[in-house]
Amino acid sequence: MEITAKKATSATKLIIGIILFMASVYFIWLNRKFYSFTPEAFGKYIDVKWIIIGHIAGGAVALLAGPPLLWARVRNNYLKLHRAMGKAYLIAILIAGSCAIYLCATTAKVVGWPYVFSLYVLATVWMTAAVLSYYFVRKRKIKLHEEWTKRSYILTVAFIAQNFLMYNPVIIGLGTFAETSPTVIWVSWSVPLFLFNIYLSFKQTGKR
Repeated sequence: MEITAKKATSATKLIIGIILFMASVYFIWLNRKFYSFTPEAFGKYIDVKWIIIGHIAGGAVALLAGPPLLWARVRNNYLKLHRAMGKAYLIAILIAGSCAIYLCATTAKVVGWPYVFSLYVLATVWMTAAVLSYYFVRKRKIKLHEEWTKRSYILTVAFIAQNFLMYNPVIIGLGTFAETSPTVIWVSWSVPLFLFNIYLSFKQTGKR
């Protein structure tokens, strides 16, 4: 019975991982216009195109590296690959997060400070979670490392969630981009992170 439950849990995690990976691929494909490096693709943001590219490229690497990093079979059977991907994941988040903070300053006057502040917080929390994941693995605190890696990936996926939410007809009908985007950004990461911490609490309680 216990073995069957473990297999079902593993299968569920694998399905979720595949869904997240495919969603990441689709999200990257949606932003394919920026990979042409043409002035038309960047429009008025042509002066900061390399910052945008750094943000998109770093985010893409983090999105695609997340599922394999969290897959126990890869971690247990291919430890060197896991470590290499982990370092690439951390560097990608630091690059993408830093570029996001820089880009926020260029949109403050256009969209407004509530939007910018919400992105500042998300980018800072995103990078902090990734750094904490690396810190704990260096300290050999593997359980904490795994938990913070999962938190950092939830924050990574938040960029996909907010993209789909912002262009949802229901959200669009609630007000202008400047009015709705700050709330969408907060909800995209704070609610999933909150639910994940509830899950961890029940999981730890069940082991006692």
